[in-house]
Amino acid sequence: RIGLCRTLWGEKLQAIHVGAADPAVLAALSRQGSEDLSFACVGVERLQVAGQQYWVPDFLAATASLRSALREELRDSDPRIGLLSQKVEAFLDEGASALSYAALLGAVEGARASHGAAWWASCESLAALMDLCEAIGVRVE
Repeated sequence: RIGLCRTLWGEKLQAIHVGAADPAVLAALSRQGSEDLSFACVGVERLQVAGQQYWVPDFLAATASLRSALREELRDSDPRIGLLSQKVEAFLDEGASALSYAALLGAVEGARASHGAAWWASCESLAALMDLCEAIGVRVE
């Protein structure tokens, strides 16, 4: 899947998501990692397969370019934005074991409320990350 994503998206690739319940896939994702792409379990999602619903782990890997863009967007003298940057990094590095998606969402919404629309408009990569998690259906617990 990683090779296919890189072929299809090229330099525009920002992240790869995999939702899987197969133990072999889970083991491969947990072991897989490289300098520029490493998967973290960010939560669970509900998948419907053959008329049945399953809760499966959600794995997300952010590319080095997305991580760099996020660091740049969240570079700020306000210590609250610095803390948000650390939370985003922990979520991408370690997934829900470090910070739940609900906690990340709360931190982003808090920063958005306190810093206003102009600040949020400058956070295109952060907005895209949050939109991706919403589109995937990462469960807010």
